Amino acid sequence: MRRALGVAVGLGALVLGCTGDPDPIASSGSGPSEPSGSSEPAVGPCDAEVVAAIDATIAGQLAAFAADDFEAAIGFASRSFRAGVDVASFRALILEAYPNLTDAAVHRSGACTITAEGVAEIRIEVTGEGGARDDHRYLMVAEDGRWLVAAAVTPDDGDRTRA
Repeated sequence: MRRALGVAVGLGALVLGCTGDPDPIASSGSGPSEPSGSSEPAVGPCDAEVVAAIDATIAGQLAAFAADDFEAAIGFASRSFRAGVDVASFRALILEAYPNLTDAAVHRSGACTITAEGVAEIRIEVTGEGGARDDHRYLMVAEDGRWLVAAAVTPDDGDRTRA
């Protein structure tokens, strides 16, 4: 349990690009927050087009993990994430903390919420080839015309199931 917590803390720091934020998803309001001409952020459920675009990003990253192509996998991450980690560290982290993601994993999207303009939080269930399932929360940001991963956390060990 202590090892899992240490890995989760390490992932949190790595995913945050060393910002020190203890929960990157809870504080997601720090991204672009106002549509032009409005004082209120665009908040609410994701529409089908956003969910499809996020699904494409996550599926692409999972395929890259399964192919052991971490250079391609990190390409699905936001600029701020990529600025805080190199490919070797990213690979080591994923292999240590989330080996299920590299096991020809497939995912199923759950609740998706736009938390600010260009920022979304989505719950994902990942199932590996052996049937192990992990729940994740992804913070996604719209950059360069697509949705990219800014952070990902596993809510807690109680959300993990093993086949």
